[in-house]
Amino acid sequence: MADLNRTLKESVHYPEHGPRAEDSHYKIFNAARHHLIDVLGAGCWICGVTKTQIAAGLSADHPAFGATAMEAHHNIAEFSALPEIDWQKVSADFPQLGIHSDEEFLCMAESEGGLLILCSI
Repeated sequence: MADLNRTLKESVHYPEHGPRAEDSHYKIFNAARHHLIDVLGAGCWICGVTKTQIAAGLSADHPAFGATAMEAHHNIAEFSALPEIDWQKVSADFPQLGIHSDEEFLCMAESEGGLLILCSI
């Protein structure tokens, strides 16, 4: 058996978007981010560190050493691509989300179920 070395080259297009403050769904995102990080204390999806642990200080051997904050990122659909995504295709792939319209899709993408919590590392 021979070892193979492979390199993946990926080109990704992120459409430009205006400031989030002008997005009518931004309040949903902010409320969800606050609830997940500040109220529930959700940890980083990758390493598990929480905002409280970061504030208390992490040891140099902690995987998140150097992290300064917790962040909420869109999980199922990237924010900049939301206007281009067909909600019916998302609904077919994720029927458990109960999406029945474009508005429901946009609200879901900005809500707790549509977000992934990560540390700043």
